[in-house]
Amino acid sequence: MPEKASGPRALLVQPPVYDFALYDLFLHPYGLLRIGAWLEQSGYEVELLDSLDARRPGRADGAGRGRIGRSVVETPAVLRDVPRRYARYGLAPDTLRERIRNSAADVVLLGTGMTYWYEGLAEIAEMLREEMPSAPVIAGGIAATLTPQTVAEAASTDYVVRGDGDASGGASGGASGGASGGTSGPALPKLLASLGLPPLRGPLPANPGLSLQLRSARLRDAAVIRLHEGCRGACSYCASRLITPRFRAGTEQDARERIREATAAGITTFAFYDDALLEDSATLLEPLLEWVVSVHGERRLAFYLPNAVHVERLTSDVARLLYLAGCREVRLGVESLDEGFHARYDRKLRSNAIAQTVRVLTDAGFRGREIAAYVLAGLPGQTADELRGTLGGLARLGCAPYVAEYSPVPGTPLFEAACEVSRYPLRSEPLCHNNSIFPTASRTLTIHDLWRAKAEARVVRLELSTR
Repeated sequence: MPEKASGPRALLVQPPVYDFALYDLFLHPYGLLRIGAWLEQSGYEVELLDSLDARRPGRADGAGRGRIGRSVVETPAVLRDVPRRYARYGLAPDTLRERIRNSAADVVLLGTGMTYWYEGLAEIAEMLREEMPSAPVIAGGIAATLTPQTVAEAASTDYVVRGDGDASGGASGGASGGASGGTSGPALPKLLASLGLPPLRGPLPANPGLSLQLRSARLRDAAVIRLHEGCRGACSYCASRLITPRFRAGTEQDARERIREATAAGITTFAFYDDALLEDSATLLEPLLEWVVSVHGERRLAFYLPNAVHVERLTSDVARLLYLAGCREVRLGVESLDEGFHARYDRKLRSNAIAQTVRVLTDAGFRGREIAAYVLAGLPGQTADELRGTLGGLARLGCAPYVAEYSPVPGTPLFEAACEVSRYPLRSEPLCHNNSIFPTASRTLTIHDLWRAKAEARVVRLELSTR
């Protein structure tokens, strides 16, 4: 047995992932690392076990991005009609088991991601029960918030904490005791105290723990930043409000500190994790970018926007500052160029707004594939003609499209409509929420329509890469 530390010790675990595809586009355990910073400031000794810290040899695509090592495994029975190889992504089981065996943690905190990734959670939880039977296991994160019953049953975990784990309580901070996932309980501070562990001091830190991040080779080359928590929008397909019910603005000071700390450690690549980065941009994002340019110079750092930004909020001032600060690619949340789409699902985009935004970005200095847009495919009622029209319109505007398959999320307004059209049991089996299987394919938008659309989008991106 490893020697116990003198103070309380916590083990944070990012589980492996079972899926048809997984690409590391700044896939950082942001919430777990914030909890780690909270524990550290409260006197805990904290370890990080990043099960995804397994790059495929020779396949790194750049700082913060790359392909994760995998091994092909048997496809779950409910997904066997999918003509793709199913795989386990991450460190080998023997490696994980040895890391767990060498830990002397008093408590384990498991991060959860997509609702359909619970197989990796179950695998790591079984290892924890076998190697560390006396340490209580607490699961939290996105899946724990959206599907707490499934997480509790899959991991047979002691507790499931919903929301960000702060002291807010209620639906965004409750804990469920035992595998039943039943009653609502205390948030993380009260839960740790009830387990006889030292209390957490102060509020949940605004930034993740950089010292923890640097212990994973996969996470050392880039840092993620979040200016705001949540989103004021109410898109019927989005889970942002379920995960963070109230929009909470951040501070420029916290963001500056994150950048200062990361650059001091040699990190020069950053990704914004915001769902609504451009909210109140004149009072937060713009001053922050002006500070970046004044301190680090023009385009000395690299910034990415993997979550996309709202088209109509991107002003010429923001575009100019993004370019000067070093933003390498602007991803726009277009979803569709069809006005009927936005009337039905999100009310967030006027038909002429995208053309104006592309002009603004071009005037700021962005070129070719640096101006990109997410296109959402597979929503109930969507047609192949609408999807093709959007791709064609973006190509004419000189905007690089990325087709994103819709993933049905329990609790969102659109989920029941998705259940009605899906060939899969979405209500009872979270594995079927996987966007890789195109769970809401229909006669108006078939899987073959999707494949053609994705191929067309790749051609447009290739053409734009030469500009």
